[in-house]
Amino acid sequence: MPHETAVTAPVTGIAASTSLADHALIFDLGGKFDKSFTEDACNGAGRLKAETGRTCQNLEMREEARREHSLRRIAENGTNQVGARMPDQIARDFPDTRIVTIDGCADPALNPNVLPINFREEAGSDLTGMLAAQASKTGTVGFVGGMYVALIRAFGYGFTQGAKTVNPDIKIVSPKTGDPPDAWNDPVKGPKAQGADVIFAAAGQTGPGTFQAAAATIIAGDLKVHDYRSDNTCPAAPL
Repeated sequence: MPHETAVTAPVTGIAASTSLADHALIFDLGGKFDKSFTEDACNGAGRLKAETGRTCQNLEMREEARREHSLRRIAENGTNQVGARMPDQIARDFPDTRIVTIDGCADPALNPNVLPINFREEAGSDLTGMLAAQASKTGTVGFVGGMYVALIRAFGYGFTQGAKTVNPDIKIVSPKTGDPPDAWNDPVKGPKAQGADVIFAAAGQTGPGTFQAAAATIIAGDLKVHDYRSDNTCPAAPL
């Protein structure tokens, strides 16, 4: 579930007008402890409890085939839901249940109880690409993505555009780490973006693999690695 910084805001809003433990965070197949998007959401739920005393039910999807069944059981208990790829039918069958769908869409006429939240990933990545091109001494930068889906392509397109705005001749190394859901969770594949002296990672747990490679191989500061979370920067050579 991408972009949890924004996910936690709707959770707080829901909690303000409802009772304890009546909302749930839905984590996708990659799990919630990914040192990335979903872990941010989990941390946000912890902050909600610390600041308001309210608790949040966590549901980690184990099988895609059981997604609708699991969400339906939660909705039957009157629980509001925040997650990605929320089935439209759930909203229609439970009109009193409020649903926040991340990176999704909803017709307000058909599903007035659904709030879709989308992001312009390419905008922030454009700025990152510009910074990467300015910091690069070799003229080669890298982008590490997770699954080759629209979300990650947006990150990559923005990064490429930003880098080429600064240096039209810059070389961009952009390996794709995989297609299935576990592509987010393989830290070994991240370091494949070799040959670049500045790397931008948007790949779930593949990102830490990139940081491990940076720390292990170029500790003196010749390689800079940065990802979409401001607190994740290679300690050897932060941008």
